[in-house]
Amino acid sequence: MNSSSNLLVLGATGQVGKLVTETLKRRRASFSVGSRRRANLEELADQFGTSRFIDLDDPRTFDEALENITNIFSVSADFECRQTPPVG
Repeated sequence: MNSSSNLLVLGATGQVGKLVTETLKRRRASFSVGSRRRANLEELADQFGTSRFIDLDDPRTFDEALENITNIFSVSADFECRQTPPVG
């Protein structure tokens, strides 16, 4: 990673996101974590160093959240788990 880049990690509290942020912290990379929940920002900042409010469903939040960001790592697991295989 280029030392002048600033990465925004979305999904930092999930399984993959935690691994990514732990690796970034060990490498002393410049990164922030994003959240759509304003109530979580302070806790995320304490845990990761920098947090930003971004709601991917509200483009009005993008300009401020993406200021000085050069890369985004995004993980989404918003899917339904099925216990039975689909018919097909």
